[in-house]
Amino acid sequence: NDRTDVFPANSNTPNMITVAASGSSDAKPQWSNYGKAMVHLAAPGEGIMSTLPGNKYGELSGTSMATPLVSGLVGFLKSQDASLTGAQIRALLQTTGARVTIETACNCRVDAFAAVDRLLNKKQWLVPTAATLAVNETAVISLMNGVEPIEYVSSNPAFVTVDDAGVVTAVANGVATITATDAAGNSVTSLDFNVGAASSPGNPGNPGNPGNPGDCPLGDPALCQIACGIMPDLPFCAM
Repeated sequence: NDRTDVFPANSNTPNMITVAASGSSDAKPQWSNYGKAMVHLAAPGEGIMSTLPGNKYGELSGTSMATPLVSGLVGFLKSQDASLTGAQIRALLQTTGARVTIETACNCRVDAFAAVDRLLNKKQWLVPTAATLAVNETAVISLMNGVEPIEYVSSNPAFVTVDDAGVVTAVANGVATITATDAAGNSVTSLDFNVGAASSPGNPGNPGNPGNPGDCPLGDPALCQIACGIMPDLPFCAM
């Protein structure tokens, strides 16, 4: 997440999509990673039916449950348009995601139907549509399915500017959005471009002490659930 490097999730490569977990009420489970800079979106990862040792099925929880859902959706989107890049798909999922209170770049949970609908019906979205930048850092934004020329406007140039070529520049700590309007008059507005601190102070999730009841010392709650199913007397199994 934003405070602790976890790899490969924090690799920050153009094709990377880093996933937090969401629960049945669209809240962040206590154990999930989060953060506006390094975590791109959330997906269901709590109480997911999976395979267990001994030819059994059971519910598991973890970002290891959330990530395969996103991977499968990415694969389906690529099957519909093989030219899509990882960055374009990431922005598509963020643009169409359901808004939730889980702290990620988009504060959103994936919505598979909305993503597929926007792609197949050639609706517009911005790439990137959300980012955290340091002061003086730049990024290049582009409009998918837009009719050239494209006009870009920042909601707050005191924090973020954008030129006619789509070059976004972080000016000062703050938040702004970018609106793109194409030659046909269609407009799309980005999610937040944050300048400054990667993540606000607050509850870091479940720091705990490895080995204490309720804490997973294996780094993945799904692995702890499997271990506790086999050896329920382990010290961390009182969850």
